[in-house]
Amino acid sequence: MLIQITLKRNTSACLYAFFFACILAIMLFPSSSIAQDKIYKTDSTIIESKVQEVGTTEIKYKKFSNLDGPVYSIKKENVKMIVYANGEKELYNQSVLKQQAIIPLNTPPFDSLAYIEQFFGVKLQSELGGGVKIIDKLPGHRLRRGVSAGEAIIGVFTCYIGFAVMGISGEFSLKGGLITDIGIRNVGETQWNWIRITNTSDLTKTLFEIRKNSDKYDNVASVKIKKSLGTTKGSVNISELDLAPIENSSKEKARNFILSENINDAIAAYAQLIKNDSTNANLLAEDAYALALGGIYDAALMRLDCIWSIGVNSPDANYFTAQVFALMGYNDLANEFWKESDKNKTPEWISNKAKILLQKFKCKSPNPSTAKSEELIANFKRANDLASKKLYLQSIALFQKVINLCPNEYLPYVGYSIALEKTGALEKSQQSIEKAISLIGTTTEDQDKKQYLEHRLAAIKGKIATIPIGIMPGFPQRIVPDVKQPQMMAYFGGSLGHSTSSLNGRIGYYISESSNASFDLGTMKSSGSAYTNLGLSVYNRQHNFVSGGGLLLSSSNSTTTLFLKLSIGFSKMNISRTSSIDIFLDVNEGLGKTALKTFGLSIGKSIYFGKRK
Repeated sequence: MLIQITLKRNTSACLYAFFFACILAIMLFPSSSIAQDKIYKTDSTIIESKVQEVGTTEIKYKKFSNLDGPVYSIKKENVKMIVYANGEKELYNQSVLKQQAIIPLNTPPFDSLAYIEQFFGVKLQSELGGGVKIIDKLPGHRLRRGVSAGEAIIGVFTCYIGFAVMGISGEFSLKGGLITDIGIRNVGETQWNWIRITNTSDLTKTLFEIRKNSDKYDNVASVKIKKSLGTTKGSVNISELDLAPIENSSKEKARNFILSENINDAIAAYAQLIKNDSTNANLLAEDAYALALGGIYDAALMRLDCIWSIGVNSPDANYFTAQVFALMGYNDLANEFWKESDKNKTPEWISNKAKILLQKFKCKSPNPSTAKSEELIANFKRANDLASKKLYLQSIALFQKVINLCPNEYLPYVGYSIALEKTGALEKSQQSIEKAISLIGTTTEDQDKKQYLEHRLAAIKGKIATIPIGIMPGFPQRIVPDVKQPQMMAYFGGSLGHSTSSLNGRIGYYISESSNASFDLGTMKSSGSAYTNLGLSVYNRQHNFVSGGGLLLSSSNSTTTLFLKLSIGFSKMNISRTSSIDIFLDVNEGLGKTALKTFGLSIGKSIYFGKRK
């Protein structure tokens, strides 16, 4: 991509620039007469060494910094890859990771946390110090059928001063409490067997196992709740724990694996989910995060490119893109792709654990300090090739690596800027192109290059000026103008009364968020006579209740009558708020001494056009 840009002036100048860059790279990165072997460990650390022997179970080596020193050894199971001085590679433990990514888990299924929360009537989260914390009460929750207040899920609590307990209605109010243990006992015994609860995964697994083996126990399980004023106990009927097991590949289970730091299990669980739903952007983003936690950065970046190629602008996608770059050691890229705000929040399920996971699994040395010139040029070409194929996240990471190794060459900064611009990371793109301009020389040919790059810089600044403040990178970057659209509705229905029937249509315009003014047109048959109706009316909606009124002029062959129309009824909208089914009670009061008064039940459908106020 970059080389094609420099060809815009003339072919000979481009070839000269390319060969000059290659020669300069070779001069900057001469191969050492004694190059080191690199042992890449599974924890993402790198040992610079001279490998002495590769055995069946271990690898023996000398430290490169002390070739005359002792021989060290490391178990093969702790090694991901060896890169020898001549560029050859030996991979270890890759087949295990690939196998885990495609084979379903054999662990027994257990109920999802969402179900457990519904059953307890609270929102739960793992506490870093151990246990499951009660963070909020679910609104409107009531105890399930068959559980009395005395045998409630959290039981009958000891009353402390200022300590809320289970009410008569069965509502739960122990916000801030910590579920630490669940106890069970065998049939006929009185002694409790307490099971320690350290996280939400423990809780769901334990409840499932209790229900699965309920015939072994008496019909009661006990729960310990730790509160600032002490610990209290409660009980629950095991027969009420009618848990519906979820599939091994559920998202809740995959998340629990991440939270409990079982990264390989999480990778396998997400692989099963993606197999069935390969275009779910949030699912792909979480899987990329799991892969990056496992040190499989190339696969993580591939997942991210899949998300961004779909064209979904999602805060979660931005967050996990930033987390992947942070785990790779690219903090500046992480800060570019994610900016916390009132609108953009860290996903709730990972918010309490993200910093701990980043600290534990972050790559300690993202790039080697030196590289061969051949490897550098190959990476530069590959980064351009990835960008030309619209695999921008992979391209960005590779350009970053090249720049870290060769910070004084302008060409990588240009390619870096282009890839960043394509993802909408315009501020970082601007910084990169400015750096490229600063590195160009002062010859006549250099001035031509600088002029071209300054033109690109001006274009990027122009884009930045059109984007609202606080907008994060998005691919593709979409700015939807606030175009005013017609705010109208149309209704068609009919009514049937004791002595009258009618067909009615209505075209309305919204004059406020909940009210519309309408023009009415219809026909009515009453006492053997046919009428044509024209009118004006106003309707107001409050949730599913609609009321309205207006004037209706009804004409037949012999008479014309003015009616006062009143309507009240029920209107059920669809989820997208584009249509509704309406049932009205209509009253038409004739304005005249001999005018009729009619009642009718009308049923119809409304269609809504444009953006409602």
